[in-house]
Amino acid sequence: MHPAATDTLTCDTARLARWWTDPAYDYERALHAAEGTWWDRLRSWLDWKLSEWFDWTLTDSGVNWVFVVAALVVLLLIVAYLWWKHPGLFRRVGRAGKSSAATDEDTIYGIDFPEEIRRATSREDYTAAVRYTYLYMLRQLDDAGLISWQSYKTPTDYVYELREADSAEDLRALTNGFLRVRYGNYTATRAFYDGMCRFCDALVRRLLQTEGGEP
Repeated sequence: MHPAATDTLTCDTARLARWWTDPAYDYERALHAAEGTWWDRLRSWLDWKLSEWFDWTLTDSGVNWVFVVAALVVLLLIVAYLWWKHPGLFRRVGRAGKSSAATDEDTIYGIDFPEEIRRATSREDYTAAVRYTYLYMLRQLDDAGLISWQSYKTPTDYVYELREADSAEDLRALTNGFLRVRYGNYTATRAFYDGMCRFCDALVRRLLQTEGGEP
């Protein structure tokens, strides 16, 4: 009868413990990571970045708040500058008037202004009459080389193109009246149109004479 064989296999618990704590053998984590899509990983990264940014700005550090306030001040200054130089960017389109003049693009080319003004006044559409009168004035100033009309410019831009200060202020007043009617929901009356017409004619005649243009 042979004696029973001795079991020489033993469990190295220390080595097992090292394997359990070694990230290289964490197969479960690798499996979970592989299951996520690129969109999930991107979203997690963005969430982490946003959380990091809010944690930075919401701390008690005064330096962080200085940067935030400075950025807001710079943004407000940019908006104020654009409002001052290009108010047309912020203007609100008014309600449709009595004719298609309220929806047509403001242009000085390809339009018989005297005829359009006559038609507008004959049907008592003084909103359209004011618009055409103002654009006709710009057409005359552009033809005389006193301004450079461009489709991307706002009406206020032409005020700064006049060299003579008094004429520039008169053009500013006319421009404000035009913008009030065109975009401010103001219904022009016959009296308003008559005043606008006389003011435009007087400004054009004075500019053509003082600047050496043809009357």
